This record gives sequence, C-alpha cells and structure tokens, in this order.
Amino acid sequence: KGDSASSTTPPTPTPTTTAETGKDNDEDDDEDDDDDDEEEETAKNDEELKETG
Repeated sequence: KGDSASSTTPPTPTPTTTAETGKDNDEDDDEDDDDDDEEEETAKNDEELKETG
C-alpha cells in the first residue's frame, strides 16, 4: 500500500514533518482511517454477539 501511495503522491519531506504528514497527508491517510473505523466497528459487533449469544 505504501508503494502505491508514494507513486501517486509527490515525495514529501518525511524526516522534517513526520507527525503532520501522519495526520494531514492528503487522501490516502483518510482512506486508511475509514478502513480502520470499519474494522473497529465490526470487532465491537462481534463482541456484542458473543456476549448476547
């Protein structure tokens, strides 16, 4: 995933602003965040099913 992101987006100075890029780096990070949220939601649902079932 990292290779494809770097190929589509212009090279950014990572060593200087690592924290900023991690939070605000274009759209790729947003997509990753969405995926993480979905995974978290499914995990919560699974836990609830285990408790009730």
